[in-house]
Amino acid sequence: MKTKAVPAIVMLSAGFIFCIFSISKGQDFLTFAKSLIVVMLIFYVLGGIGAFIIQKNIVESKKETDENPSEETEGENKNGENGEKETQTGKEK
Repeated sequence: MKTKAVPAIVMLSAGFIFCIFSISKGQDFLTFAKSLIVVMLIFYVLGGIGAFIIQKNIVESKKETDENPSEETEGENKNGENGEKETQTGKEK
């Protein structure tokens, strides 16, 4: 999973929500502009931290999967077919 866009998405979402609240409160433009810049910078940093955490968990998950390839998920057999078993006479469902 690519996490490059996570900080931008978080920042723009926070900026949009902030704009809605500022418009509804009727803030003057200078206060609005300064506050918007601060909010967007804060949420860009928070989005970057979130993307780092997500990426780290994905890498650790892949390492665990690569280290234990013999472990099977629930409901799957070694052939990867869900719910089917192989017997001496053939496959049964």
